[in-house]
Amino acid sequence: MKIVIILSAIREERKSQSLAIFLLNKMNERVSTELIDLQEINLPAFGTKLESHQNIEQIRHILIKSDGIIFISPEYHQTYTSTLKNMVEYYWAEFSKKPIGVVTTSAGKLGGVQASIHLQSLVLGLGAYPVPTRLLIPEIQNAFNEKNEPVNSDIEKNTEYFIDEFLDFAAVLYQDKRNKRVIS
Repeated sequence: MKIVIILSAIREERKSQSLAIFLLNKMNERVSTELIDLQEINLPAFGTKLESHQNIEQIRHILIKSDGIIFISPEYHQTYTSTLKNMVEYYWAEFSKKPIGVVTTSAGKLGGVQASIHLQSLVLGLGAYPVPTRLLIPEIQNAFNEKNEPVNSDIEKNTEYFIDEFLDFAAVLYQDKRNKRVIS
């Protein structure tokens, strides 16, 4: 299985990248996982005149090859980032019928619960399958050290549980997809 993590935080002072790196490392212990960091990839506002399609096609190629996706977004104004919304506007078939996990963060104590609800709705709108278990990381500014390691055992435990649930969910869909290829 091939999993893609999409980090949608692009602010200079972002803290979610520590979570993304930690999650990427944990996922890579079990399956092939790649990170798309939207801070590093310039996607122009959807619907505007494009100078180049290179970044759009680069992401499209990665998404097509994926068997599952994880969205990571901080909560801004009780929803997910505009960069993630802009990114998904470019793609449709690339998300279709794939399991998508939701990971949110916040500076407050609720871990981005409102953003996670909106993201699960977005996943359904994309024609994908939202993984029922979400990973919510509260007080992200205090959650990881400078080595991108969690500062408390709850983060590690909750991340492991999320990964287990995500991979179980994704494996069922992956196996079903492989069986259909054999039968067809």
